Amino acid sequence: MRNRLILLGLAAMVTAMFALPAVASAGEWSIHNAAGTNPQFTAAGVNPKLTANGQPNIECASTAGNGQYTSPTTGNITLVFHGCKESFTGSACTTAGQPAGTITTLSHQFHNIHLETFANQPEPTKAEDTKKIGILLTGNSNGQLDFATFTCKPFGVTTSITVTGNVIGEVTKPTCTSAASTEGIVDFETKPGPNEPTQKWEQITTDGTIYDLVAHVTTFGTTTVTAAEDAVGTLTFTNGAVTATCL
Repeated sequence: MRNRLILLGLAAMVTAMFALPAVASAGEWSIHNAAGTNPQFTAAGVNPKLTANGQPNIECASTAGNGQYTSPTTGNITLVFHGCKESFTGSACTTAGQPAGTITTLSHQFHNIHLETFANQPEPTKAEDTKKIGILLTGNSNGQLDFATFTCKPFGVTTSITVTGNVIGEVTKPTCTSAASTEGIVDFETKPGPNEPTQKWEQITTDGTIYDLVAHVTTFGTTTVTAAEDAVGTLTFTNGAVTATCL
């Protein structure tokens, strides 16, 4: 079940001591605040949803979290999703040790990336404000995003779901040309269409490695399917307004 929850998304948007994937090194944007410190933020969102072919949607009422940049291009984020249930029968989906309907994520790393640059924009749209930027949520030392593990009980049958992989969300605020702001917005979106759900953005600068999420669903046996996440997360920067510096 591939994911736009900042579900589980903004998760997001985590231990920035690991290197940015090599494919991303040519496509970074940086974030700054007036104080010259690494930005810190809280995160919030409503109605995140995880989808995958042949599986129930995982739908939550809200998400909350916090994170911080450890460099101008890299940071960490932790998320909690509330009011989560599966769409077949409406049973609660819960991470072990949490109240019913609460899904938690570990702390994970993210990188600032360019989604589109002048080079791959068609004429006559090569203008500064048409550059698109995003974040790539990655994993820890093994490079995989063990995003979340939780159980649901559709039709009374216990089903365990672990979401892994990497996922890209579009940053719509700040932009390459916007004024300093204490608010950020990250949009995890799936592609429309009848095929297996996939994220709208799967590559850095629309080239190279494909990034996606995978759901490992265990009931009587284990099924592994591609998953996608729909979620919009609002970030509130708590130590000063920020600006984006783009390529």
